[in-house]
This record gives sequence, structure tokens and C-alpha cells, in this order.
Amino acid sequence: MKRIHKLITFLLIAFMFLFSLPPQFASAAEPTYSLQILNDKPISIGDEVQVAVTGIDLVDVFAYELNLDFDPNLLEFKPGSDRTLIPGFRVPAIVDAAGGHLQFAHSRIGAVPGDNGNLGLLNLSFIAKGLGTASIKIKNVKLVDSNLEPKENDAGVNKTFEILNSPANVASGITTIPAPAKEAAKLVLPDVPSGFTVAIKSSSNTAVIALNGTIVPQTIESTVDLVLEVTRTLDGTKANTEIIPVKVPAKSAAPGTTAEDIAKAITSIPAPAQDAKQLVLPGMPDGFTLAIKSSGNEAVIATDGTIVPPIVETTVNLVLEVTRTSDDTTASTVSIPVKVPAKSKTAAEIAETITSIPTPAKDAFKLVLPDVPTGYKVAVQSSSNIAVIALNGTVYPPAEETTVNLVLEVTRTSDGTKANTVSIPVVVPAKSKTAKEVAKGITSIPTPAKDATKLVLPDLPSGFEVAIESSSNTAVIALDETINPPAAETTVNLVLKVTRTLDGTQASTGSIPVKVPAKTEQGSSGGGGGGGDETPISPPGTHKVTPGELSKSPENGKLVIPLSGDVKQITLPSNAAELLGQNQLEIKTDKLTLDIPVDLIKQLTSGLSAETLKDSSISLLFESLSVSAAKDVVAKGQLESQADIKLNGEVYEFKLSVTKADGSTAAVLTKFDKPITIRIKVDASLNPKLAGIYYIADDGKLEYIGGKYSDGEMVAQISHFSKYAVLEVTKNFSDVPKDHWAVNVIKELAAKQIVNGTSATTFEPERSVTRAEFTSLLVRALKLTGTGQLSFTDVKSSDWYAEPVAIAVKAGIVNGKSEDVFDPNAQITREEMVTMMMRAYAVVHGSIPAAPASSLFTDEAQISSWAAAFVNQAAALHLVQGRQDGIFEPQGITSRAEAAQVIYNLLNK
Repeated sequence: MKRIHKLITFLLIAFMFLFSLPPQFASAAEPTYSLQILNDKPISIGDEVQVAVTGIDLVDVFAYELNLDFDPNLLEFKPGSDRTLIPGFRVPAIVDAAGGHLQFAHSRIGAVPGDNGNLGLLNLSFIAKGLGTASIKIKNVKLVDSNLEPKENDAGVNKTFEILNSPANVASGITTIPAPAKEAAKLVLPDVPSGFTVAIKSSSNTAVIALNGTIVPQTIESTVDLVLEVTRTLDGTKANTEIIPVKVPAKSAAPGTTAEDIAKAITSIPAPAQDAKQLVLPGMPDGFTLAIKSSGNEAVIATDGTIVPPIVETTVNLVLEVTRTSDDTTASTVSIPVKVPAKSKTAAEIAETITSIPTPAKDAFKLVLPDVPTGYKVAVQSSSNIAVIALNGTVYPPAEETTVNLVLEVTRTSDGTKANTVSIPVVVPAKSKTAKEVAKGITSIPTPAKDATKLVLPDLPSGFEVAIESSSNTAVIALDETINPPAAETTVNLVLKVTRTLDGTQASTGSIPVKVPAKTEQGSSGGGGGGGDETPISPPGTHKVTPGELSKSPENGKLVIPLSGDVKQITLPSNAAELLGQNQLEIKTDKLTLDIPVDLIKQLTSGLSAETLKDSSISLLFESLSVSAAKDVVAKGQLESQADIKLNGEVYEFKLSVTKADGSTAAVLTKFDKPITIRIKVDASLNPKLAGIYYIADDGKLEYIGGKYSDGEMVAQISHFSKYAVLEVTKNFSDVPKDHWAVNVIKELAAKQIVNGTSATTFEPERSVTRAEFTSLLVRALKLTGTGQLSFTDVKSSDWYAEPVAIAVKAGIVNGKSEDVFDPNAQITREEMVTMMMRAYAVVHGSIPAAPASSLFTDEAQISSWAAAFVNQAAALHLVQGRQDGIFEPQGITSRAEAAQVIYNLLNK
């Protein structure tokens, strides 16, 4: 390991020698370092621990080598997570995962001085994998200045932090609940570790086991399915258990109870578990016995209760016989249907169906294994090349595309039996080139066409972006690629900057000459001074709108400018607003339509003097990105959102500006007082429920703007210009299976950025929702804005929910628990949720229909008086349903899936 480190250090210093300048700064005091944990909440098992390393008071830093130690028993380094924060050349990290050692090396590139001051050296991530006090230590740092003077010092910075047990981990360990004793009045819940509490989240029969744990025994033994909720008291985070069945013994029979009385009370039999061998009959009160009298299919359920699991799910009708032991009197039940599940497949049968593994994405660090049915697990059993795909699924992208043969192991969780798949080849793509490698390959730039107004930069591989870093003549080729055609042919020397989007690393090209042709001279038609109109000559891809076009008669208050498909820009006379009057301007191409209010043009020119506007023109650019740039947009969006994103059509970049006669820009409109309506044609294969128009920020972040599908177009209103596209976004969550009752609603709302996951891969559909969370959800879904004053003592201005709560209070959607208490972290009940929703309905629709004369729910008496009308109105509008037939459960706690469904219903009413 030390020899490798020395070799890398030698290569790094040799590399710097080629490009360095004489030192620009002198050495100063001994530098110091800080190590910061960036997580803003307690760290639990499974969490990503984000770490930042910063140098304090550094002077003339041209390169560094950083050595870190960490606790390998509690932390696992996340491959590919390390990001250097200054531009330059990075040596791949050296990772000794077992020993807990990391080394990173980084150098600036080119003839540049070193960096000074407080400098962010590195960000990286670990995965918390064990409980206890974890530590990360900066062992030492080697700095090299621009004079190639290496200096080493022992940083001695040690950061410790606690890795806590998570609610999800505690909840997953709760698989049983002690059966209550006969005649017990209160359920005893399982013990949980210190710092956690447990409560009943849901009960399949609240008449037998209520949410507060109260037990009401029935005439016969009852099985109640419970879900428990585990809460960590430190921060209030929660997690739910799986469904746990609890048997409640029958209450003691009253004197004089007959066999017939007991038989009448038996109307159902618990369905047997998959692969069960014996049917479990309901328990009887003391003095009575129960047996199977007849079976409609003895090959599946015999009269002695033996079960032979069928090939397919089978319903067997049983008649049971009750006997009173004191006098041997008997009575029969009615015929009771019992569903017997199909027998489960063996681990070998499941393994036989797995013949392929999804190919990992480029630079992916984790292998995605095939889905297996519930009740089975799959893992990597062997790998032909653990240096590329490890047994824990970690992927180490190779220098060249590599095929790794994997054998997977399937485990049936019910009995622990295992079976292996056949050997399955997995093609792992070659890791991305470095920014330096791509930059080195760029030696020329396409010569622009005559009168072109935009420079076309070279296409790059997917995952890279290119921009102009410097121009020897910005009056001809600006840094934003705008060309101002010169009077005579001019050569401009450009340096381009290449950025790898995966980690933000950058590199520069050499100086590249670009010849810009002289602009076309404008002349007059008529040849001999006949006084004809001047004919505008526009550069290719540009349409010059004449005053005559703007003076034509509008249709329905709208002046339409039709354009050919190759037009990417229009210019308008500076007095366009005056010529349009009160009419709206519509720019229409074969793929795109823009409806521009005249007030927007007035807003653009309002701050300019008459002298500036005299010889100026208004420019509207609507250029589509190159194929490679569009691919990069999608790749960045997928990386940011962890969703499957499909681009429908093209990515458009818009710009509205005033250009002076000399080609310089006088004004650019970035934010609109009145919105522009944008219509983009889409393919017929588009799924409108998962698609919309998205704003694309420079860092790749996507913002859902809106989108209504109409006549083959996606329509939305935008309030600023930049990059926009129609995207179809499919966000899958590992804990929302395809057969979940709310899966489609969750996917649609996630695509529209109304709901988010609790992590990149989980949604926690059964987790409870707080008052602050539901308030924020409503405000975001309805796109409410405005500010209001908050008088709640438990809502600070720094709280993440402060703004949405203020907006909702001002809109009349929500009140506090009292005048000065909002109780933001309290779990929201179903009646509170419906009340807030109906107030929001009134905001959207102006009023609420009158409540029906009679309640639709049998538990109306349990609904608070202030919520009763709202609940009945919501039910009449089909905005909400009961949890069971005729039962609303007003005090029931709202789950995230239920909240999503309610928001969906509100938006589609």
C-alpha cells in the first residue's frame, strides 16, 4: 500500500511540474483542518453519512494528498461518492475497506497559481452499518505549492458521532405480539429498546382490539391483524411493523348458553397460511368443543383439519359442529368458505426463473438484483470477478467493458431453504472517461455558417458538458456562444471547458481558432432607386418580423406568426408592443407554440431609454439542445431524482432580450410579471399521467411546472425562461409493490413532485403523517403562495414547515390546536385531514356543496362536531371513503398512502 502511495505521489508531482508557474504566494502559518458531518438529522443504521473536509488558512495550495482513517466495523465507504471541490486532476481513491484507510490525491491543471484561504478539499460519503460511536480521522495531509514544494503535517483531526438504532430496524424485529390471556382487558405490546416507544397503528377489528390496546373479547376466539408503529423519542421518526395476527380468546360463556348460541356466532374461519398443513379452528369458551362436520373438498381440507396445499388457490366450504360438553348437545354452523392459498414454489423453482440480471448503468456503484416474489430473498452467491462486482453487490466500474459471471442464491424465508441460479453473465460498462481525456480529444470547433448567431460546440459523450471558458474576442463570440457576425472575416481563439456531470470535475482544451465569416451586407430591392421597401435579410435560423406583420388584423385578440421548422429565433421591432396594441402574440412552429402577452414585451423594454430602443430589436430565442446535450439533461435528472425519465421530443432553451444595433445585449427578461403559455407537441405513446413540462436548472435539478394534455400537446404556463422539456417520469419505490392499492396515485404525484419518498428508494406508504407534513402537502399540491403572520409559539421561522403553515393559515385552510399552539409534529387524524382538505376545496372552487341530510357513516357519533359536516361533504363528493364498510374511524391516524390518495382526489375533482 505504501509503495502505491509513493508511486502516485511521484506521478502527481511529475504531472504538476509540466504545468506549474512560479509561486505566486509565500508560505504562511501552519495550516489546520476541519472535518464536518453534513447530515442534518440523527444518523441511523443504513443512513448515508455525508462528510466534508476543509482546510483552514491554506496558502498557495496546488495539490494535496489526504489520508483518512475510519472505523470499518461501523462504517462502509461508499464507492464513487468522493468529490474534489476545486477544478483539476484527480487520482482515483485508494480504498482499504477492511483496514479502514482511504487516500485521495488531487492537483490543479495548467499554468495557474495555487488556491488560498479556507478551502473545501473533499466531500465523501459512508454508509452506517453498525451501532455505536463511529469515528473518522484525518490522519495526515500532504500539500504541494505552485513551486512544487511538498509539505506534510499530521492533521490529528478526529470526528466521532453516534450511529443510532433506527425505527425501521426496531420495527423489523417485531414479528409477534404476546397473545392476551383469557378475559384480558388490555393488550401487552412487545418491549422495545430504550429511546423508543411502540403503539398500535392499525387494527383490522377495532371492536375487539382498539387502537389504545383495549380488548373486548367476543363469544368465540377472534384473530385481529395489527400493525404497530415504532417511534424514536429523540427525533420523532417512525416506522411500522408488518401485519401481525393476534388471537383473542373467547370470553367465558354465560350460564345457559347453548351449542346453538355458539354456532350462530361463528361466521368465519381464519384463512390458513401458505403451505400450512393443519387448519386452525376458532377457539371456544370453556365447556364447548368445535370440529369440522363436513368439507366441500376433502382432498384439500379433510374433516380432521389436515390441509393438502393445492396447486392454485382453492375455496373450500366447511360446516362446523359445536358440542356442549355438559350434555353433549350439538349444533351446526352455516356453510363457511375458507380460502386455501396455492402452495408456494420451492427456492429451486424460483431460481430456475432467474435467467438475467439488469445491466448496471454507466458508473453505477450498486448492482440491482432481479425482483423475487414476496417470501423469497436473492443475493449474489458467487462472482467470477469480485474486483468488478463484489458479493455484496458493490460495482467497481472497470477501465474497459467487462463481463462478469454471477450465480445468485434464492432463499425461501419460510423455511430457509436455498437454491442457486445458473451462471448469468452481466456486462459492466466501462467507467466514464475523465474530463481531461475528453478535453484532450477536442482540437477543432465547427466553423459557423455565414450570419449564424449561435456557435455550435462539438458533441461530447453522454455524461459530459462543454462550454466556452475564454474567448479572445467576446464582441464576436461571447462566452454564452452568441455570435455577432463581424464586418470582415475574423478569427477568434476559444478555450473550451469540459465538465463531467457525474462528479463535477473539469478540464480545459487548448486554444482553438474559429473563423467567423463576414456578415451579409443589406441592400435595397429595385436596383435603380425605384423607392421599393427594404427587404430584411435574416441570418439562417432567424425570422425577422416586420412592422407590417405586426400590423395585420388579429384573430380573437391574437396575432399569429407562423414559422418554418428550421427557425430557432425571431426578432421584433423595438416598438412591437405599440404595434400589437392589446393583442397577444402567438409564435407557432410545427413542434412548439408560445402565447406571449403584450404586457411581457412592455415589461422587457420598460427600463430602456428611447435612445437605446431607437435602433434596437427584440430577440426571442427558442433553440433545441443537441442530442448529446439532451441526453445529458436526462442523465442528470435521473441521477438527481433516482427515477426513470423519458424525454418526449426536444429540450428547448428560451431567451427573451433586447439587442442593440452593435450586437450587444441591452436587457434580458428573466422573470415574467405575466406568464407565457407554452404548447409542446408530444408523441402518442406518452403517458399523460406521468408526464409534464419541466424546468431544467443548470445543475440538472428538475422542477415540475405543470402540464395538461390536449389535442396531442402538453400545455403549461411558465414564469421565467431557461431550459424546458416534456418529460415522462416514473418513480418506483421498493416498498410500494405493483399490487399496492395506491401505487398509481403515488407514482403520478411523485412525477408531479407533489409527494416525495422518505429516501431515494422508499416511500413508507403506511407511515403516519404529521400536521406539518399534510399542510405542506396541500400547499404544494395547490401551488398556494403568499405570506402570512404566524402567532404559534411552536412554529419557528427557521422550521422547514414555517412558510407552508403561514400560507395555509392565511388561506383559511388550517387552524392551530389553540391560538398559540399548532402542534406541527402531531400525527394528523382522519377527521383533521378531511377538514383541511375541504377548506382547501373551498379555496379552489369558491364554495363547498351542502352536507347530505343523513350521515354516510355508522360511527358518526365518534366524529368531532367541528368535523362532522366536512366529513359528510367529502364523502358525498367521493373525496374520501371509510376504512371499512360504513366506518370512517375519525380518530384513526392518516397514513402517507391515504394522504396521497386524498390529495389526488382533490386535484382531480
